[in-house]
Amino acid sequence: MSITILVDYLYKKALGAPQTNPNTDIEGELEFSSIPNIFQSQNYAQNIPIPAPNDWIPAGLNTERSAQYPYIYKYTGLTLLSPVAGNNTVFNHPFLTNIIPRSYHQSYRPSLTTTTGGSITGVPLILDPDSGILFFTGGYELVSSASPPKITFYSYVGLIGNPGIASLQDL
Repeated sequence: MSITILVDYLYKKALGAPQTNPNTDIEGELEFSSIPNIFQSQNYAQNIPIPAPNDWIPAGLNTERSAQYPYIYKYTGLTLLSPVAGNNTVFNHPFLTNIIPRSYHQSYRPSLTTTTGGSITGVPLILDPDSGILFFTGGYELVSSASPPKITFYSYVGLIGNPGIASLQDL
């Protein structure tokens, strides 16, 4: 990933815009909010176990939830969406805004595959958990808006914030 792309991403992130095209200024970016209200580690009200749980119960199509931690979901092979027709570098999904960051533990690292199931590794990309956008910074010839990538990841769907604080007087 080039320094130019990284600086562009950080600039846009600081101003609340996603990085969907390094050749577009901030005014030309897609309408996705990329501003975190507070750090995710400060707003999960329930424990996120380390490592990731492995006691999965079916919870829908390509979706499982932990038996012990029912607010932790695992999505397997979720097909990403292309918010811009013909753009083969930017993909998103609303569920990605609740992704548990890999910074919690390596067991939460998301994995990507092509539509045909081939593994996508070693490709420069940015996964922005605030906007739910995945951006291939150098492009990737095996995915396209017609053949988007699939992602396997863990999501937090529990309480947000500190449930013991109802007002500033409780601090």
